[in-house]
Amino acid sequence: MVMGYDRMFAQKIRVLDLKGYLRTQKALLAAGEITEQQWTMKLDTVEQILNSEAASHPNHVIVLKDVVLRNGDEIRIK
Repeated sequence: MVMGYDRMFAQKIRVLDLKGYLRTQKALLAAGEITEQQWTMKLDTVEQILNSEAASHPNHVIVLKDVVLRNGDEIRIK
């Protein structure tokens, strides 16, 4: 019963390093390695990833990595 509660109802924390991702993308944009259109597409991809994570795991809360000190499962963005 405890295992079922943990899987179905208990809130879990997922973290996203959005600052780090945006910093990397801005550096690539400034260096000319990606275009503004590619940058916009990558931001849309991040939104799609977050939407799919939220839809597939309704009992997970997604917060920024800066807020969580430890023990949060990180969402990796490629």
